[in-house]
Amino acid sequence: TSSTGKPSVLGSLSLSSAYSAPNLDIECASFSASANLTCKNLSVTGATTATGTVTLETSGATGISLGADSSFENITFSSGTKVTTSSNINVTGSWTNNGSFTANAGAVSFTSTSNPEPTVNFSGSGTNTFYDLVLQRNIYVQSSNTINHDLIAIKQRQGNFGNISFYTGTTQTVAGQVNFKGIGSGSGQRQQAACETAGSTWNLECTGPNNHVFEFVNLSGCNNISGYPIVLKNSRDTGSNINFTFPGLN
Repeated sequence: TSSTGKPSVLGSLSLSSAYSAPNLDIECASFSASANLTCKNLSVTGATTATGTVTLETSGATGISLGADSSFENITFSSGTKVTTSSNINVTGSWTNNGSFTANAGAVSFTSTSNPEPTVNFSGSGTNTFYDLVLQRNIYVQSSNTINHDLIAIKQRQGNFGNISFYTGTTQTVAGQVNFKGIGSGSGQRQQAACETAGSTWNLECTGPNNHVFEFVNLSGCNNISGYPIVLKNSRDTGSNINFTFPGLN
């Protein structure tokens, strides 16, 4: 056991089959799982790598601590769960947060190398506080989020990749820069950012300076509640946008 009384693995802990440990607290230097996993009060000082669906739970005031950079396929935070990190997290599948997630530094990135690229869900009834949030795949953003640094969506591949749908009425609150950028103006090159319901809106609230970058973007259904208009370059107003300007609309 460690000084905290938890079972401790000084080196790496690896699981290769489905495992549920709802009453087990673990501390380890690094952690990997290649199957579905449920665990409580996990504390990892090194890297976490997991495929399948990882469900994290906490009890009482104890929280989940993720140390070095981590990679997940699908991740779920159960109700009441508190997760903190200051490192990078890469997610190749869905994110479901019914608890509380706080990143004091680092980026949470949603990525994919699949072709065709499926659309994943970013959902849950909990609270997300990101440092940097990076959206680089087809994704439905179903929750409101706080981003204490930058919100980034830069298209990586031409075609039906990296398209973002925001659910009606959700608010993305960004303290730093919003950087939405496509590859160019050709077919399949623009970054798509839309409300999931045509004619409805999602909210963008920028609390920092107006230094945002929108270029080669098809934008729709966005209500900019930042207190200043945002300029989009070489972009298209595809409907229901509020408080944006599109000089040189193309």
